[in-house]
Amino acid sequence: MRTQFVFIFLSLTAAVAGGGCKKFLDKDLLGRSTPESFFTSDANAQLALNAAYAPLSFTSGASNAIWVLGDVASDDAIKGGQPGDQADFDAIDQFNILTTNSAVEAVWQRYYDGVFKCNVVLDGLPADNTAVTDATKKSVIAQARFLRAYYYYILTICYGDIPLHLKVQTPEELQSPALAQDSIFRQVEQDCLAAAPDLPVSARGADLGRATSGAAWSLLAKTYLFHSTLANHYQLAAQYAQQVVDSKQYTLTENYWDNFSAATKDNTEAILTVNHLTGVQPIQGNELNAWFSPRALTGYGFFYPTQDLVDNFEAGDPRLDYTVGRQGHPYFDQAFDPSEHYGLYHKKDGAAFVGGAYRQEERRKREL
Repeated sequence: MRTQFVFIFLSLTAAVAGGGCKKFLDKDLLGRSTPESFFTSDANAQLALNAAYAPLSFTSGASNAIWVLGDVASDDAIKGGQPGDQADFDAIDQFNILTTNSAVEAVWQRYYDGVFKCNVVLDGLPADNTAVTDATKKSVIAQARFLRAYYYYILTICYGDIPLHLKVQTPEELQSPALAQDSIFRQVEQDCLAAAPDLPVSARGADLGRATSGAAWSLLAKTYLFHSTLANHYQLAAQYAQQVVDSKQYTLTENYWDNFSAATKDNTEAILTVNHLTGVQPIQGNELNAWFSPRALTGYGFFYPTQDLVDNFEAGDPRLDYTVGRQGHPYFDQAFDPSEHYGLYHKKDGAAFVGGAYRQEERRKREL
């Protein structure tokens, strides 16, 4: 009797499942888009491009840890914070680096995610796509190529020989071997040269933060500085840097601090900006100020400038006290307290350390 009941129950279950399957499986798949079904309008193409810009942001100091692989790994800054807090960042500071290091993994994952999102855009806008207007297609493709070049530039500067992916690939195709850095630099060069003619000369208003031809030329100049396998790489770097200057789109500000004040940071010195928003969900703010601020001011206390950085400023250089908080000088609106940690505080985001000597030298040349 028990066996019969089980058999009847299983039979009924199979009948119900069999009768319901056809109706369920005949429904359209929801919540998923293919390139063919998504790139059907100018608006959708712009949305896909916006996603490709997202990895540039610093909504988390841990997920975009380029400041760790950059400044903290250099002589300009140390990680700071409490012992054991973000221990992997300390390991970078001490050059005790494993492939499982969280900062190493974070930069790799984030910037390859950027490459993937660029490839989604480029694969979704082939020449025979007539659903997107030619003007939008040209603009979106140019921006996606510039972004892919930028992401690959960061990746090869950080990791050297790396895999090169130029389309959306299957999991099997993604298991490709690393290519020599020369190949990566050549792809960056190719993408920048292809993108520059179709990028706008300037990006203001609602387009602030989007790539421009000046950004592409600047990235080319930086790439050639490192692309030492090219016999004339310094001449090429100078050529494209001069092209940026000759565009007349960028000039030095009279006040160095304008580059770091919220009210004036989008100024004539900015070639490419990463913009953040406050008061929105999901969070789109810049968390680096919390990560870098001293613990006495409710920050995490990471990223302390070093005496080596201070020593690189010439005597009397006014930029020093805009850059570093130190004893005998006010720290914003309060007296400097050297009791916490290392006796030096940063006064601006780490990315701003780059290029200071060039700016000052250019200002001197213009005065002469």
